[in-house]
Amino acid sequence: MSTAEASGWRKGLVVEDSDDSRVWLMDALATAFPTLQVEGQATFAQSFEAAVRLRPDVVLVDLGLPDGEGTDLIRDIRAHVPNAFFIVATVFDDEKYVFPALRAGAHGYLLKDQSQESLAALLRGIQQGQAVLS
Repeated sequence: MSTAEASGWRKGLVVEDSDDSRVWLMDALATAFPTLQVEGQATFAQSFEAAVRLRPDVVLVDLGLPDGEGTDLIRDIRAHVPNAFFIVATVFDDEKYVFPALRAGAHGYLLKDQSQESLAALLRGIQQGQAVLS
C-alpha cells in the first residue's frame, strides 16, 4: 500500500501560474504519491473553483498568483475543504512570507530550488507528520 493510500489521500491540486513549474510540481507530487489523482491550475479563481469541485486531500500552493495571494487562497479553500492538507511551494524564502502562510493553514513550506526527487521526499515526510520548512 502506498503512502497516499495509507493516508487516505486520493486527490491533489497544484496551484502554480508558471506552466513549467506547475508541471514540475505535479510530477513531484505524483512521484511522491503514485496513486494520487493530480490536477493543476494557474490562477486563484481557477484553483478555488477546482478545489470546490475536486475537494482535494492535498494542495500545493504557490504564493504569487496573477489574481491573488496564495495565503488568501489557502484560507478560502480551507473554508470549503477543511480537511485539505496545504503545502506552500514557492521561491520566497523570507520570513515575511513563511509565517503568514503557516498562519493561513499551511502544513509545510517548501522552496522550489531543489531536485524533484528531494521535493518528493519532503512531500512524503510532511504527509507522514514531519514539520518541513525548507
